[in-house]
Amino acid sequence: MRLKLGTFFILFSLSVPFNSFAQNQLGSLIYRQKIRQENDTTLFSVTQKELLFNNVESLSYTKEQTKFSGNYGVLNLTQPSESNSKRGRVYMNFQERKINSMEFAVTEFIFVVDTMRTIDWKIKDEFRMLGKIKCQKAESNVRGRYWTAWFSPEIPISSGPWKLNGLPGLILEAEDSSKNFKFIFESLQIPAPENSVIESLKPNPNQRITNREGFIKQLIENKNNYEKMESSNPQYLNKGRYEIKIKIGGIEIYPELSN
Repeated sequence: MRLKLGTFFILFSLSVPFNSFAQNQLGSLIYRQKIRQENDTTLFSVTQKELLFNNVESLSYTKEQTKFSGNYGVLNLTQPSESNSKRGRVYMNFQERKINSMEFAVTEFIFVVDTMRTIDWKIKDEFRMLGKIKCQKAESNVRGRYWTAWFSPEIPISSGPWKLNGLPGLILEAEDSSKNFKFIFESLQIPAPENSVIESLKPNPNQRITNREGFIKQLIENKNNYEKMESSNPQYLNKGRYEIKIKIGGIEIYPELSN
């Protein structure tokens, strides 16, 4: 039986001791990010992502345009690709314990410099195979949501999709308890494809830069300003609508916000 090249990389790498996973050795995890658009619908956005990682840092970014799927099958709707921009990117540095990301605040993207917090993962005695990779189950509250994650102890990299981290192995798949957000494993390649590079995420020129607390403050301000502006829009006033309220939602939940 002839093995695919990517499969050979996986089998070979899993037999390599941790000490040989050098800082300059990269791995590549391809996964799909599936997000329910509304709690009461079956419409999901599906985006293919790539996580580049080593034992020092990781970077997740969008590879393909977002598509939408639901009861009516795959819809002919796409969002502009983020693969050549910094939108949707998350950079984690394990030694410096920092997370850099681009976060949307109603009317603008803000560059947020955050800290990696200790996550109280509960590792379960449950296992499953993702492709040819044996994974173990873990659960915890992470940034406002309760996640079930599947990680590989044989790949000793404390990273994963989005901002998930803190387990003794790479997170390959995860889903939150509401089933509104899911990261679905597609493939793993170690070493990563040639010319793959982890670039430390940096802000765009003249972009607003802040920490988590500053982002929440700006998010609230932008939300209030947008609601005030839209509520005074003549097209809404003519239809008898005098107040516009928007609901803020996303993968991360901020307890400080009340919608």
